[in-house]
Amino acid sequence: MPKSDSSSLIMIFAALLVAMVISADALSPGMRYLVVSHVCLAMVGGLLGKERKVGYNKAFFISLICSPIIGFILIFNSPRLKDEEYKQQILNQTGVKQYSPAEELVKLNDLRKQGVITDEEFDEQKAKILNA
Repeated sequence: MPKSDSSSLIMIFAALLVAMVISADALSPGMRYLVVSHVCLAMVGGLLGKERKVGYNKAFFISLICSPIIGFILIFNSPRLKDEEYKQQILNQTGVKQYSPAEELVKLNDLRKQGVITDEEFDEQKAKILNA
């Protein structure tokens, strides 16, 4: 199911939940207000989470089930999608290639075998790579 469809279904679910609470005679007016405001804040949390890595669905359900405050904390601690895309774009433009520790150790070993670096320098760099 595409993301937009699941987001639409969640919005429909929230609207139905609000309608059921408003029409429930067993709840006092104060409790109705509390539940409706909780669901509305969860929807706002979902909309805010849509632009972040956490996503709409996760933000909405955490805000609904736990608390809107906990949901907002999760949302604002999650990186923005635009920031992640920008970082990746900058890395691609600069040509910075990230090597795995194994690849770096192989390159260091080749340099050592060629005599470019000493055994002490090799051991020092190896310790840095393995501790990183």
